[in-house]
Amino acid sequence: MALDAVPRLPQDLERAIFEVAVAEGTNTLKLILVAHRCRIWLEPMLYHTLTISQLTWSPSLPLLLQTLEAHPVRAACWIRYIRIDPYITQNDPSVTKLLSLCTGVVRLADFSYGRTPLRVLTRMKRLTRLCITLDTVDGLGLRSSPGAVSQFSFPRLTHLHLFDPPQRWAAISNFITPTHFPALRHLALRSYKQHINPVFVPILQKILNSKAGQALESLAIHVVASKEKENQNPDDSETTTFLDPRVQIISEPLVLGAHYDPWATSAPGHCQPDWTGGKIKRTRRGLRKRKGSGEC
Repeated sequence: MALDAVPRLPQDLERAIFEVAVAEGTNTLKLILVAHRCRIWLEPMLYHTLTISQLTWSPSLPLLLQTLEAHPVRAACWIRYIRIDPYITQNDPSVTKLLSLCTGVVRLADFSYGRTPLRVLTRMKRLTRLCITLDTVDGLGLRSSPGAVSQFSFPRLTHLHLFDPPQRWAAISNFITPTHFPALRHLALRSYKQHINPVFVPILQKILNSKAGQALESLAIHVVASKEKENQNPDDSETTTFLDPRVQIISEPLVLGAHYDPWATSAPGHCQPDWTGGKIKRTRRGLRKRKGSGEC
């Protein structure tokens, strides 16, 4: 019987089997080639997560951009998680072009310290989790105009992890407002010491006491682990006592250090989606595109 003929199993069952196979790590490209119906089912899962790294960026970039420009639905509706690894050429216009196409991204982790335009980020209206250095966001004016506050909004963003050093917290605090982050519930900042310098305590208190800060469920200080302290429990370190129980000091794994995504649903250091049954079903619903509507 030809593979594209009427399947031997009920279609829903056959589809579920293939989706579970992808979830278990089976080669997605090979499964897509089994039959046309398999390509329809599995191709969105193939595009779900995009990792931009030194090893894969240069050789595959032209073809990737060409594909996404020719099939905008794949970029806008299928790509949900983007991770930009360190050491990617900073300010590469190809990165900006790629991000501008992926307007349906839900999670973005940018470890490149490139000057990503603010206008590109704000077009990602579905963004719920963002890891980035605000100091390098082009158009935000964090360094050039520290007293001015740009007009922007991330309406669905609930988790914000910033890599800016403590010396930039004062400027950052001006941007943590309900206007900019109306849905923000979890904020993470970066530190390089196991204790919080008393100089920065008033800044943290300002964030917590602000209107946006009062809605926060947690404020985590992520400490980049050092060799001397990689086995040290943060609770045993010298810390500044906060009356606010929402403040936590958390050590990042030494092997990942500055490049750790604290909200990755998969194993630390990996960006593969956590394909549970519920997520597969939600992905199916999200991919149903109304004919002629242009919506995902």
